[in-house]
Amino acid sequence: MNYLIIDIKKTKQKDYPIPIPPMTVEAVKLLQSLNYAPEDCSNLVVRRNFDASPKIKNWFYGGESINRLLRLVGKIVDVNLLDGLDEDDNEEGMAHRCRATMAGWIGTNSPIAVMIVRRLFGHTNGIMPDHYLKANKAVQETRRELRNRTYNDLSDSLSEAIVDDNVGGGMKRVVADSRDHLERLIKDDAAKNNESLTEGEIRLRLIERIAHILKQRLLHGEILGLQTPLSFVCMRPPASGVDAPCAINTNKLTRLNKEIDNSFAKGIQLTGLPEFDNCKGPSCQHSLLFDNPMTKILLEQFKYYATYLQGIKHTEIDLDKEAESFINIYYEPLNDVYPQVMEEIKGEASEGILND
Repeated sequence: MNYLIIDIKKTKQKDYPIPIPPMTVEAVKLLQSLNYAPEDCSNLVVRRNFDASPKIKNWFYGGESINRLLRLVGKIVDVNLLDGLDEDDNEEGMAHRCRATMAGWIGTNSPIAVMIVRRLFGHTNGIMPDHYLKANKAVQETRRELRNRTYNDLSDSLSEAIVDDNVGGGMKRVVADSRDHLERLIKDDAAKNNESLTEGEIRLRLIERIAHILKQRLLHGEILGLQTPLSFVCMRPPASGVDAPCAINTNKLTRLNKEIDNSFAKGIQLTGLPEFDNCKGPSCQHSLLFDNPMTKILLEQFKYYATYLQGIKHTEIDLDKEAESFINIYYEPLNDVYPQVMEEIKGEASEGILND
């Protein structure tokens, strides 16, 4: 990643680093090679411009001149940079095109594009930068590709964990019942079609069927499939008419402040989005934990706390409450995902540490 250190007049920011693509790096090198201004001049695009006094040299262009030059470059390469804008919008129109182009490139190259664009352009909230990104076709295509790849990876990994019964969390029982139902359907279909399936073939068909269902539900927005700060995957349906456990108190307070009657809210199924920073972990009926890199980190952390409570490891910090809280939250779901490893940890732990 390359950065350009600039001053941003619009948002009054000095020495601000902005990420730039390789093409811009080459453009900067070209401008530097053409630059005949003194070394103390930090402007890339320069000229000799005499002010009122012929003895005073001004090496830089103003914003209007820069915009005019950009339009001239556009004409040379047969690109209308003001397409859809009036002639009167020339100066601000060019600035807008530049901002939109920069926002689009950031949007296709960074997962935190909204935050970068918001800070770069001085927006007070995330609505305007998100508008920049959503209206950009390149960003739309990149987002679509990222979304599909993410949904495919999640569906494939989760379906295999479900079939192998290596999932934990508040949704474990519902998932297990659904898996068993699909397995019965596969066996019934095979019997109707006079197919003789091995256990391995049934397993593969079951994985494919579950992965397909998950993928379709994710693509159509029927489930969230987002990872929470506690590393559980939130499988909550956005259309649910019941408050998410993590957002119950906030939603109640919102309805109270806006004087919305509870019976009316229930009647129209008025609910808000889940609050991931208040994730309830395994106590939430929408939570799911399965084998993935983040869960493996949790397992290592669990091992550390288990050995700490045995007195094997020592620290100057009082970790008793933190260790006990961590074990209380993750013992059951991790035991569902990694039963053999957890059995080894339990066997090594002192009596009572993991048995209460």
